[in-house]
Amino acid sequence: MKRLLLATVLVIPAYAQFLGVGNATEWTQIANNLQLVGMSAKQIQQLNTAIQTYQEALRAGRVLSNMQWRSAQQDLLNVAQITALGQGLSYSMADIDRQFRQSYPGFTPSAGPFFQQYQKWSQTALDTIQGSLRGSGLSYQTLKNEQQYTAYLQAQSSTSAGQMQAIQVGHQISIQNVNAMNHLRQLMLTDMQSKQAFQAYQLQKDMSQQQFEQKFFAPSKAGRDGIGW
Repeated sequence: MKRLLLATVLVIPAYAQFLGVGNATEWTQIANNLQLVGMSAKQIQQLNTAIQTYQEALRAGRVLSNMQWRSAQQDLLNVAQITALGQGLSYSMADIDRQFRQSYPGFTPSAGPFFQQYQKWSQTALDTIQGSLRGSGLSYQTLKNEQQYTAYLQAQSSTSAGQMQAIQVGHQISIQNVNAMNHLRQLMLTDMQSKQAFQAYQLQKDMSQQQFEQKFFAPSKAGRDGIGW
């Protein structure tokens, strides 16, 4: 599988046109993040399938050829990239939520601040991944460092046992990422919808207040006719 291109591209989905009022930059970030997490969720599914194929070959007693191992190694690196991307997206969304709450102090979702929910997601995902890495000689710091992780994979490639260990760890992480990215996407959607609903309420409230003031302070008919005020 080719190397993933996970750079943030400013492509706004159609629904972003209907986000309404608010800081355009914040809505652009949310829309971009949603697009990225959706793409990543699909990509991790594909990677999980590919890695499972390598695992089945090794279980059958075959050693992956150099070409097969290069492909497997790139897939494992892509899994690590998506793992790091998920952490980055959760931090980004937490920061956006803090900024939104500063602009709109009245925003109090029933489930609690979203930045706390993103922090919880991030910690849970890290704990799960570190559990999978335990016993493999890997750490999360190594996993997210491409150069170090590549060196680890190259060292594992010399024996079928080494290949199997690397593939098994990568497979566990890819499975965890499937669940984690889907959960993160749902959390982000809930967050966006909650902010939309709050801003729609605020807009309606402001418009109603403006209409009331215009009606209250408008000259009466009697005043316009020269009778009364």
